[in-house]
Amino acid sequence: MSITAQSTYSVRLNGGKNGLAPRKGATKSVRGQFHIPKSMRALYISVSNRTGSWLAKAFKSEKSVNVELDEVCGASEGLNALRQSVYDVVIVCHTPGELDAPDFIAAYRASGIYAAALVVGDKDDAELKSRCYQVGADDYLCIYSTTVRNLLWAMARALKRFRLEEENSRFVKEKKQLVAREKEEATAMLIEQRSMAESIDGFYNKDSGSPPQVPPQAKQNFLQMYEDLLRSYVVMGAGSMTKQLSGIASLLAKGGISAREAMSIHLECVGSMIDSNGGRSSRHVMARADELIMELLVHLTEEYRKLGSK
Repeated sequence: MSITAQSTYSVRLNGGKNGLAPRKGATKSVRGQFHIPKSMRALYISVSNRTGSWLAKAFKSEKSVNVELDEVCGASEGLNALRQSVYDVVIVCHTPGELDAPDFIAAYRASGIYAAALVVGDKDDAELKSRCYQVGADDYLCIYSTTVRNLLWAMARALKRFRLEEENSRFVKEKKQLVAREKEEATAMLIEQRSMAESIDGFYNKDSGSPPQVPPQAKQNFLQMYEDLLRSYVVMGAGSMTKQLSGIASLLAKGGISAREAMSIHLECVGSMIDSNGGRSSRHVMARADELIMELLVHLTEEYRKLGSK
């Protein structure tokens, strides 16, 4: 079993005599964007009558890349090797009746082991290639029609994709943790604001008697209106909503809704929005909500002043 030589292709790829040298003026970042790593650690999994000596010789023929190759026999030894060591790429030799490569890859992934994987076999097989992709392998190569360089590129692509997946998974996890922390912070701030509002209510009831009761329908209408206003304000911010806030403040004053009642409804809406918050930053929601209630209370105070002066 052997991999065909590729001397002419290698010379052209590396820009040798009459080869494909990088175009003049190309930047270093463009030249270095895609490359085969200088070294890789690979695990070759085969069966007893198919040793990996041919693969080791093939890798040694490429002087520009150092491939550290470990070889094991059978699925059981393969799983043990994957549990004990970390490899850049796993190469599984598909041997019908002895070692089914797609089934093996599916099994070690199901057990919680993740590694970039390639499958090699004796013949071109489109159906087998589809099965390999389905279980998460990066490619299937026929050892009689591929080349050393092509195999190395397949390993490099598999390793790159695997590392990108790891980075993306880590990013998603960190993002979820950040959203959770911000939600906890926002909830704590909301509890503090509710506590302050309750202490103000207690002070009012002690010295001034019970506040006037707002009709339930008026409160419900304002609650719905304020939810829509808050969602728009979180997205748009102040700027274009000054006239709208002034108009709402006028309606509140005419409806007899006090600043304390407006604050209570505000906290209720903010709490509901944070509880149902998805990817949006809870910290951002709280910051915009604080801006909204301050601006609204300023307008509301002015409207009550106008009513009192009439």
